[in-house]
Amino acid sequence: MKKIIWYIIVLVLTFIIVACTTQEVPENDKEDTQNQQEQKDQDDQNDIDKEQPSQDLDLQIEEFIEIEGMKEKITLNLYDKGIIPFRTYIPSDFTTEEVSNGEGDAYWFYANYGNKKIDDVYFKLYFFSEITEEEPNLDDKDNTFSLMLDGMKTVNTKEKRYGWSIKEFKSPEEPRYAILGKHKDQYFVMILDYPVEYAEGFVPRVNKILEHFYWTDTQEYLSL
Repeated sequence: MKKIIWYIIVLVLTFIIVACTTQEVPENDKEDTQNQQEQKDQDDQNDIDKEQPSQDLDLQIEEFIEIEGMKEKITLNLYDKGIIPFRTYIPSDFTTEEVSNGEGDAYWFYANYGNKKIDDVYFKLYFFSEITEEEPNLDDKDNTFSLMLDGMKTVNTKEKRYGWSIKEFKSPEEPRYAILGKHKDQYFVMILDYPVEYAEGFVPRVNKILEHFYWTDTQEYLSL
């Protein structure tokens, strides 16, 4: 009888030990699970930040530019709209237009001095369609890129102004300048077009747009 009771006790203890062993989660697995959850929470927060990039930004700021050796204070307004994931600040004396079609998306920043839009003084940002796989070039005279850069020539690599650019172009006769870049898998081109008499005030203003240009999807600035 005692032997039977002893066997029952041993059997019960065995079941208890097995049950505890199968339910216990190894410490490493606990840490991995915790790390995965923390990473997921961080990713979710990053997604929120990217969807709401302007939440904590000033809608308007003041900075200085230099014109003919003299510093001049200008007001810059936050620009954060359109389907392309970028934001920047633009001079308050600029006006904007956006145009989208099947080939790409264009953002125009016109000088608007004295509340008067000047059509031939502008900074244009053009994003090619995401399906464009080949680098835009001037060889094909009928493509969109060649038409936009009509009359321009490729700048020597040593004379490039911007380290992030793929290529740069300028007009031999007019102060027109273009910059070809690529963000992730999408090509874009920036074009400065203006009569020479507007250069002193216009170019420093455009440089402020470039200085504050920020990719909201990768959370990085476009370096000058």
